[in-house]
Amino acid sequence: MKKVIVVGGGIIGLSIAYNLAKNGVNIVILEKGVLGQEASWAAAGMLRPQSEFEDESLLRLSLDSIKLYPVFAEELKEHTEIDINYKTDGTIILAYTSEEFAELKERYESQKKLAKKIKETGNNLSIVSGIKQGRIIYANIKK
Repeated sequence: MKKVIVVGGGIIGLSIAYNLAKNGVNIVILEKGVLGQEASWAAAGMLRPQSEFEDESLLRLSLDSIKLYPVFAEELKEHTEIDINYKTDGTIILAYTSEEFAELKERYESQKKLAKKIKETGNNLSIVSGIKQGRIIYANIKK
């Protein structure tokens, strides 16, 4: 039997270990802290490729990968009886200065051909309660 050491017990390391184990590989996971409680925990489990990547090829890969995640989440639930509470609620990205607004506008223009769910919401803050300043430029909108 093959043996593999996976360094890191975050979402990536655990996902790799899970898939290798499904294929009969003996796994050892090395993690300095608590499994799933380091960087993965700090990221709050958010999957937001449009707000994370500016490089087009990496964005394409991320958008393709995120399409696979619902099946993965359901498979984990079936095998472990743990519901990871996968949701697709979307992300609103705010710009607080004219410089940030220009950067987000540029990112929006470059990404809208790839990310079909991306939508410019304009400069009206009345749709988001509690926000006193800044402008909304784009959001990953739920269906």
